[in-house]
Amino acid sequence: MSGLQFDYFTEKDLGNIKRFGLGLGIGLGYDITDSILISSRYSFGITNRIDTSEFIDDFIDLSDLSAKTNIFQIGLGYRF
Repeated sequence: MSGLQFDYFTEKDLGNIKRFGLGLGIGLGYDITDSILISSRYSFGITNRIDTSEFIDDFIDLSDLSAKTNIFQIGLGYRF
């Protein structure tokens, strides 16, 4: 359960936030029985989600401004 994860914000008005993002996910899964399984996964944000081209200020350099999305997931599944 490891690899790249793409994410997308569906909110209509995001301001200076980018819709698409990329993360690196790692996780574990366990089959409790032949039918029931559990899993957990954590994704570390790789891409900067703030569009810094919109920030223009004569006094402060905002090009270093960044925000990344980290995601934790827990899953419970049933196999037919």
